[in-house]
Amino acid sequence: VLLEFDEIVPISVGRIIKGDGNRIGLKDITILDGPKGSPYLVMKGNVEDILALRGVSLSGTFEFPTAVLLNRPPGDAPGLGTVKGTVKVGETSGALGLEELRGETAGTDLMDLAFALAIPEFRVLDELEFSTELTLPKPEAALAQLGIRTDRSFPEIRFSGSSGLSSDGANFKGDLVSGATQVNADLHLNPAEVDGKWMLTGAISSKEMDFTDLAALSDFAQLSVTGEEKDPDIELTKEFEAAVSAKVGLDVKKIVSGKKHAGNLTGTLEYDDDQLTLAGLKLDYIGGTVSGDFGVNFGEESHPAHAHGRMEKFPLKSLMNEIGLTAPISSTVYASFDVTGNARSEAGFLKTLSGNVSASLWGGTLPNRLLDLTGLNVFTWLVTSNKEHTSKLVCAVLPLHFKNGVATSKRMIVETENVQLVGAGTVNLKSGALDLSFAPRAKRKQLVEIVSPFEIRGTLGKPDVTVKDAGPGRAIGEVVSLPLNLVSHIFRGSGPIDEKARPCTLPKNSGPK
Repeated sequence: VLLEFDEIVPISVGRIIKGDGNRIGLKDITILDGPKGSPYLVMKGNVEDILALRGVSLSGTFEFPTAVLLNRPPGDAPGLGTVKGTVKVGETSGALGLEELRGETAGTDLMDLAFALAIPEFRVLDELEFSTELTLPKPEAALAQLGIRTDRSFPEIRFSGSSGLSSDGANFKGDLVSGATQVNADLHLNPAEVDGKWMLTGAISSKEMDFTDLAALSDFAQLSVTGEEKDPDIELTKEFEAAVSAKVGLDVKKIVSGKKHAGNLTGTLEYDDDQLTLAGLKLDYIGGTVSGDFGVNFGEESHPAHAHGRMEKFPLKSLMNEIGLTAPISSTVYASFDVTGNARSEAGFLKTLSGNVSASLWGGTLPNRLLDLTGLNVFTWLVTSNKEHTSKLVCAVLPLHFKNGVATSKRMIVETENVQLVGAGTVNLKSGALDLSFAPRAKRKQLVEIVSPFEIRGTLGKPDVTVKDAGPGRAIGEVVSLPLNLVSHIFRGSGPIDEKARPCTLPKNSGPK
């Protein structure tokens, strides 16, 4: 509420007086604002020196429909009641300011709003700060009063904090609650020292942030502004985007999205010239950690994006389950990435992906004995396998180079206790086509040495595995059903070929070419 005296009418004066020092004063001033016969504002008081603006003392009350506060016609939203309160204006050293201003909603149970000067002392009109308390127990009911219909319901919305406005800028502090999500903000909007832009700085923190609650809050705000569900035209004006840059710190202890959880998100959100960047991101997720810099350019229609960082200690099975895929491998994942792509959609990003990704897997199990079948004879393979028909994964190193959605690798290494595979080939994320070849090397001494290269072709959805030179005696799938307990008494595998071999490292001057 800003009092602009040149816009508030009518103003009537009971008496004009001449005081000491030829001062001209006004007595019994009455200031009204609003409809004739039912004014929104009534103030009364005196001015001892109208020319020097000294000895100002005005006080009064206000009450107006809440719809007016929401920039609606006075007759709209009668169910939202009225806003009423008191105001007092005074003068100190020739400066006009507010001594008191407080208000609250009345006559409604759909909105509970209260505001007051944050500091109960004289405040000049260009340096105002208010404390604000707002509760919307049923936001959809408040929307209905504004003629905005929606079939959905929203969680309760609450805000408690303060906002300030001065000639140097604005500030916003407080707690915003939507459902189970509570966000604490301490933001400042001030002119930048260079280039004349406005700079948004500060910090946003939260103990728990549920994306469902945030989405509901966003939808509510959009409905409040446009009156339509998912209006594609609502966006910041280009003038505003060009005039504002931002650098805001983030600190979120827990993030919830459906049944998925993450935590300890920290980083800096930066925005300038259509570029949105999350710098220095660190996020804990299902036992692993993601860190790095991520950004997207909204100035171009394709939304080009970049990502540079690392993933550490991710349990692969949990990671794949979280994104809705069945996990074929149990292992721990480490990865580094430096990629670009168009972020208009998830599919579009994969199809335009370029850059480098280097992943490594350590420990865990493979779902069957395909890898061991390619590098061991039947007897050793049967003895060293287990009842679950799985192979113990030692490690895997998967360096990939992406160019426009096609991944190429010149040396992939996958290693179990018994065999080491070295592979190369391509994966086309646009068509899903696979073209991979692997050559195995047995890690244990064999009575009968068997090495069977194999290829994986087809598509990601339907891969086709072909074992080369699969003649008689080769360890192929038909031997899977043989009873392990009989074979184990006949033969036991001998030790490793090289006791000093390092995991996922090719031996010098040996191995497949």
